[in-house]
Amino acid sequence: MKYCCLLIFLTSSSFCLFGQATWEIGAMGGLTAYAGDVNEHTYFDYKVRGAGYGLLLRRHFGPVFAVRLNYLGGTIAGDESHFPEPFWRAERAFKFSSQFHEGTLLLEWDIFGYRRRNGWRFRKIFGPYVFAGAGYNYFRTTADYNDAYRENPIVPLERILADKQVLPPPPTLVLHFGGGFKWDISRYWLLGFELGIRPVFSDYLDGVSIAGIPGNRDWFAFAGISVSHRIRDIDSDRDWIPNRRDKCPLSPGPPRYRGCPDADGDGIVDDHDECPFVRGVPSARGCPDADGDGVQDSLDLCLLVAGPVTACGCPDRDNDGVPDMEDLCPDMPGLHHLDGCPDADNDSIPDPSDACPYVWGVALTFGCPDTDGDGVADMLDVCPDEVGSWIHFGCPDTDGDGLPDYDDLCPRQPGLSAFQGCPDTDGDGIPDYLDRCPTASGTTAFQGCPDTDGDGLPNPDDRCPYAAGPASNMGCPELKKQVVRQLQEAGKQIQFETGSDKLTDASLPVVKRVAEILKNYPNYRVTVAGHTDNQGKRQRNQELSERRAARCVQKLIELGIEPERLTSAGYGQTKPIATNSTAKGRALNRRVEFHLVRMH
Repeated sequence: MKYCCLLIFLTSSSFCLFGQATWEIGAMGGLTAYAGDVNEHTYFDYKVRGAGYGLLLRRHFGPVFAVRLNYLGGTIAGDESHFPEPFWRAERAFKFSSQFHEGTLLLEWDIFGYRRRNGWRFRKIFGPYVFAGAGYNYFRTTADYNDAYRENPIVPLERILADKQVLPPPPTLVLHFGGGFKWDISRYWLLGFELGIRPVFSDYLDGVSIAGIPGNRDWFAFAGISVSHRIRDIDSDRDWIPNRRDKCPLSPGPPRYRGCPDADGDGIVDDHDECPFVRGVPSARGCPDADGDGVQDSLDLCLLVAGPVTACGCPDRDNDGVPDMEDLCPDMPGLHHLDGCPDADNDSIPDPSDACPYVWGVALTFGCPDTDGDGVADMLDVCPDEVGSWIHFGCPDTDGDGLPDYDDLCPRQPGLSAFQGCPDTDGDGIPDYLDRCPTASGTTAFQGCPDTDGDGLPNPDDRCPYAAGPASNMGCPELKKQVVRQLQEAGKQIQFETGSDKLTDASLPVVKRVAEILKNYPNYRVTVAGHTDNQGKRQRNQELSERRAARCVQKLIELGIEPERLTSAGYGQTKPIATNSTAKGRALNRRVEFHLVRMH
């Protein structure tokens, strides 16, 4: 009811204003909704609503853009007992109510504002507008943590106590954005509906942070109706006192108070009267004070018993500003945010709950120092200057292998406890730092390296790791005479099409056999020599022999022989092995020869 009365008062005040078309003033009222820790959803919940009221002042810059100074006050509320599920919310039953005052500066875009002008005439329109800006929100929250619920808490009691001990925050930065619709009732009067969303740069709008989801910022929304008027500054309050001489130009008042009202007639003008509608006394700033202690009754927690202002009008034996009825340490001067208990080391943990009351500490370690901030008190921390975990008595395990760094020979590499924290990448039972071949499984005899061909030489020392050979030949097989004869016979069987370097189909299997032989002797280079008979011109025979030798090399490369092992040479008709006088001799002279030379 009090919000409705205030809204009517503010709205009626704005109706009395009129002036230049570039300025606009108005009032608004509506409902608020909240999203945060005391909410079953990640979006706004409207089961518990608050009331909002406010004022606005617009300065128009052209037909569509305006800067708006916005004030909003009211309440925001939330109650977990409304939620049927999950069960723990209804059982926990946190609830809160926040009184807030907010001021924001907004940039507003009246999308169809240009349509109001029809030449020199004014035209009424109905259209949308959007706005965005920022400001500050001053709120004071009353949170109910359901004390009966502490007997079997899901949330640890210390987290609830931590939230209770948080000081009321200063004015908090808030973003403000939204939109709505405007309707021109007349040339000077406008009716509007808008929805504004506000992310608050605080997690204490609801009074719950550590006991809920720490660091999860709260949001709230306001949906309401506004009435505004384009003003001209003449006699805004119509009290027959011009604004230039009126100390209260927006509120009508008598001349003896220079235009300021005194609604309750107590001799204190309303601007200076904190209770303008109830007669009061000057010592209480115009408010009633039944016990005469200088604290107005609306703020006096003990109406009939005098007490100091610092204790809200209630007795305070230790004079610490906390009323005795709220003071957990009524005979020891303490701090307000610690419910009247002292804090000798200034660590925000009351001395009765501080395990180290004379040494600054943190709540996580019950008031004792934790130099490295790892949650292990220094007096229990084996490594007090290094962040660690409880399981390792406060010492780090950098590589996360279960061994603390001080016991880990390889603290930067995850390893096995059998090797004092060092890895064994290839799983051969030899730790990497002792393993000559850490990525290939081997044996102790070869320092962790494999011997694939089983010739007694580890692969790194074996020029032919996949073909067994003696150490004298660096692990490569010896070239046998039988193999040389096979290559010689193969060369005689390789044939080409007449006058061409193209291999015949019958020669392709022969070349493949040659390639298989060469793969078994990777430590040998091969020279492919081409020869012809004496038929035809000498120069042409020379070129043909070179092309045929090169063709054989190309085919061997295609069959997997390394190019660097192969060379080709053509000798034409210069090196016959038989007479060119007969067909049989010429056939023997048309040949390919393979010459092998060991590379080491």
